[in-house]
Amino acid sequence: MHAAMQAHHKAAGLDAMTLETHDGVAVHRIGRGPALVLLHGGRGSWNHWIRNLAPLSRHFSLYAVDLPGFGASLRVARHLPYDEYVALLAGAVRRMTHVQPFLMAGFSFGGLTAAMLAAHHLGAQVQRLSLLAPAGWGNDAANGRENRRALRADATAAERRAVFRHNLAANQIADPAKITEDTVDLLEYNIARTVFSSPRAGSLPLLLDALRQVRCPLQVLMGSGDVLQQPSVEWRLAQIRAAAPQVLTALLEGAGHWAQYEMPDEYNARLLAFMQADAGPG
Repeated sequence: MHAAMQAHHKAAGLDAMTLETHDGVAVHRIGRGPALVLLHGGRGSWNHWIRNLAPLSRHFSLYAVDLPGFGASLRVARHLPYDEYVALLAGAVRRMTHVQPFLMAGFSFGGLTAAMLAAHHLGAQVQRLSLLAPAGWGNDAANGRENRRALRADATAAERRAVFRHNLAANQIADPAKITEDTVDLLEYNIARTVFSSPRAGSLPLLLDALRQVRCPLQVLMGSGDVLQQPSVEWRLAQIRAAAPQVLTALLEGAGHWAQYEMPDEYNARLLAFMQADAGPG
């Protein structure tokens, strides 16, 4: 394991986490209880959930997936057609869950991908689906545009980290004071291991149609300060409610796009309440 990530593991209370691979797809496992599959966002890996795994592992058997083309998973073509990408992942998830029922949560690009899995591939298995700031809105005037600084090929290590910090503040985290050196470490680790073009796939206008076809209980969360939700967070949530009237929606007040990292306690509480809604006492 990468030395910096090993230190983050320990600090996050994840010493017990184990790594499995199914059809080339890496999954980081920890906890006991009902199976909960977690799909990270673009330019990411399992560590998008680093502040959520230890608390949630007290309630669930967690499967924090590295999506194909990210993290420790197999490399795929940068522009692999998205339907092929989702089908590849569906096969791996079937194997890692032994074709048993499971809960699922997805963030950003992973939110769109989770919706596609539930709508078109794994609907018989997915018991509950929670999405945080899902992608998949289409390349139109309402599509959020990231305010990203590009990295120069000859950038020094310090310059690279300054660009990463800017991009986190501009797009991912509403309160810049919550961006630490550890946060920059996570982004740097993830970008070095990103192969698949998630912005290209995530801009396909697939989300609302997928949500119309989801049959399990559905939750959608967004940070109230998520600048990527254009023209507004409220507009996008209204579109989601129109497509899927059964959906439960909620705002994480003051959070940006990467809300489960910026406000982990609030996110965990919302997710836990939804996932355990049908659970009896005990």
